[in-house]
Amino acid sequence: MRVTMRNEFEGQITLSDGRRLGFQTFGPQGGRPLFYFHGFPGSRLEASWLRNGQGNGNGPLPCRVYAIDRPGIGLSDYLPGRSLCDWPADIAQFADAVGAGRFTVLGVSGGAPYAASCAWALPDRVQATGLVCGIGPLDDPVNSAGLHSVNRGFLGLLRRFPKLIKPAYLPFSLVFKHWPLALLDSRKALLPEQDRIALDDPDFREVLSGSFRESQRQGSRGSEHEMRVYSSPWGFDPGEIRGPVKLWHGEQDPVVPAAMARRMAAVLPNCNAEFFPDDGHYSLLARWTRQIVRELTHFTD
Repeated sequence: MRVTMRNEFEGQITLSDGRRLGFQTFGPQGGRPLFYFHGFPGSRLEASWLRNGQGNGNGPLPCRVYAIDRPGIGLSDYLPGRSLCDWPADIAQFADAVGAGRFTVLGVSGGAPYAASCAWALPDRVQATGLVCGIGPLDDPVNSAGLHSVNRGFLGLLRRFPKLIKPAYLPFSLVFKHWPLALLDSRKALLPEQDRIALDDPDFREVLSGSFRESQRQGSRGSEHEMRVYSSPWGFDPGEIRGPVKLWHGEQDPVVPAAMARRMAAVLPNCNAEFFPDDGHYSLLARWTRQIVRELTHFTD
């Protein structure tokens, strides 16, 4: 395995099969390692919000953050046919390469299943798991029924006509690449107040815009495969995760319903859940993620 730094903050790790994983890193050298798994659409650049010290809980980060692009996203090479359960093996190699014997994982929105998979597959290495506005298993009809109609429609399309997902997703890929926030802005009036406030913040908009655009660096293939992963069974039972899990979710979340998070919290045997009554999906990231990282880092103290 080889680590190649592109600049002060970004690099790539070459895995044993020759694939590369792209990452962004910041925080104190020698700090506790925290692996940040971005949402969908998204990339390692989503974590720039933390690097820039934005949101509540400002102050020095207590950890060394590694925000990692998933295969086919950003700087990470595509992996055909990958499943959710392939991710922990990549992360174990990543951890070895950066010298992290044990580490914490934090999954945001679409990154939550990936964090959960690591907690399940690597119990001796994952010290604590954080789930922020995270999606649950979408092959569960109860969970998928609570999604926004657009997301639910995509899932239904993928299951019934999987070959159509490429042409169906291509227009979205082009929008995310060239006008990354256009879809969010078109729906802003339907979002809860705190989400609208968050999306009006120019600094937050810049981070989201860069992250969305970077997710399409290699074209639409990586994101298309992400949707296949989300619509498939996870391949493990979250109830078998024995390590400590901290879950944060907004009660007003219009993207991932709070009811989905409550079902996940009830299944996890060692879960501490916190729900924010006034927050939605984007405001949780904008307002609280830095504080969440601080809490998660000290969760096992």
